[in-house]
Amino acid sequence: MPKIRFTTYVEESTRKQLKKLSEESRVPEARYIQEALEDLLKKYVKATK
Repeated sequence: MPKIRFTTYVEESTRKQLKKLSEESRVPEARYIQEALEDLLKKYVKATK
């Protein structure tokens, strides 16, 4: 599936934690954000059905 650019704002502390996690695990930040969004959508799609 093609990817698109998505821009948002987060707390500075959240950004720092994500960056540290990404550096330590060598997993791109975008992959963590994608996973979080997918989990969030699964949660709310179930709740609205």
